[in-house]
Amino acid sequence: MECHAHRSGASRSGGMPEAVSVFRLGYGTQAAQLRCGLQFPAAGSEEAGFCTPQYAVGYVHDGTGDYAGPDGRRHRLTPGSVFQRFPSTSHTVRMHSASCRCFVAVPCQVFELLELTGMASRQRPVIHVGRDAALVRRFAALAERLRACPQSDLPDVLEEMVSFIFGLHRQARKRLGSAAEDDPLSQAAQWLAEALDAPPSLPEVARRAGLSYSTFRKQFAAHYGVPPVVYRVRRRVERAMALLHQPELPLKEIAVRLGYSDVFAFSAQFRRVSGQSPSAFRRVLKAG
Repeated sequence: MECHAHRSGASRSGGMPEAVSVFRLGYGTQAAQLRCGLQFPAAGSEEAGFCTPQYAVGYVHDGTGDYAGPDGRRHRLTPGSVFQRFPSTSHTVRMHSASCRCFVAVPCQVFELLELTGMASRQRPVIHVGRDAALVRRFAALAERLRACPQSDLPDVLEEMVSFIFGLHRQARKRLGSAAEDDPLSQAAQWLAEALDAPPSLPEVARRAGLSYSTFRKQFAAHYGVPPVVYRVRRRVERAMALLHQPELPLKEIAVRLGYSDVFAFSAQFRRVSGQSPSAFRRVLKAG
């Protein structure tokens, strides 16, 4: 049975479980396809430029910090926050105070499903579910289940992990209510990141958001730090990175799915944004 688990052995006040990190189907922070655990990072801890091919969520029970994605925007972390580690996307997590933090990671295809169904979005890397000690105990129980189960039961545990992540998103959406839906810039960002094979024009996005084109461009750039066209290109390339994790998908099919005229246009834009060709990116994934 392939399983790697690390325990701190330290007891915690307030009935908190001890720190534990469990890795299955691979080893370590980035290689294991299934991961779950509970951590107690010290004040000032930092994960700079962290990047993993899987999709992961981290729940902050205690402590404060910030999350910064590839666009440089910072998102505050407070008790009850859930931050997302998007597949193959560099990001930084800093904790300003000592914290209790839980995590669960699953294969990247789970995020593709969340994104396609509209349950998760790269434009909302930090969501909020509220501070709840019961959630910490659920993370700990899931980690123990992952640690103890035989290899033959891993599909069942994966199903539990995915269901748990979906539950966190549903809880966050319930708390958010309709606030995000009423924000025209958030809606515009979602439209820019969706339907990449046949994207609406930027004037059409501005019209849907109820803004003039010039106002839309100015407000969007001020809010997200980049013009709408750059934002869409980045989301397109990030989606390509996720698809490149599927070795059976030829580059031509990925190009078609993302609306490129041909594989050469796809490769050229991917190289401009990422600094390497899709083939080179896939070779790195295979070597890792």
